[in-house]
Amino acid sequence: MVLVDWEMTMAGAIGQDVGKGIAFPIGCLIAHAMSGHMEANESIKAHINILIDTYFSRLKDDGKAEDELASILKNIAGWCGWFQYIAFYLFREDPHNSQVHNFPVEVVNKAHLCDSIGVLSLKLMRLSYDDDYITESASLELEEVRKVFDYLVEDEVTRAQYVFASGTNKRQPRKSSMLRATNRRLSDTEMLFLAAESMKRLSIAELNTTTTKQVSISEGSENSAELLQ
Repeated sequence: MVLVDWEMTMAGAIGQDVGKGIAFPIGCLIAHAMSGHMEANESIKAHINILIDTYFSRLKDDGKAEDELASILKNIAGWCGWFQYIAFYLFREDPHNSQVHNFPVEVVNKAHLCDSIGVLSLKLMRLSYDDDYITESASLELEEVRKVFDYLVEDEVTRAQYVFASGTNKRQPRKSSMLRATNRRLSDTEMLFLAAESMKRLSIAELNTTTTKQVSISEGSENSAELLQ
């Protein structure tokens, strides 16, 4: 079965249609992770992988070389990042932006989600248009680009999981000191001051004891040089 959406049919760069086509599903991966619904991401990952794998399978059948396939995947990453940045980050406040409002978000707010997608979009564009992630070479392979692409997406999904985990952890109650538990009004500053005073008195007491011992030994000694020795 083949589904064709003729509404936005146009001639464009190779990989543009696939890049735009996976932009919203990748956003849903992050949204589900932020909502704690990781089980819902399995079918979305399968959809994205089947689409990309089938697309490149057809390109290989048409005789595309390995370096061409790698370049096309970089185009897909670039168009995906570009669309995400425009639609989900820059225009996130647009009330008519139905895609942003249809993200499956339940726990976190949509602003946080759009920020996360915006970060990923910049990374995908860097993968496409820069050589920060992959050094440009004549022997560029599809598998190499695919590994980086998958890693960037999975890394942002993992970060979204951390956001969900940090938001659901119960805040630990503040531990009360014995003085607070007995409802005695004594500030922490006063406690530190009293502790310092106690150490001061202890030091003076030890000094007096040492001096007394020295005097006793000195009195019992007939020669001061013997005491020094």
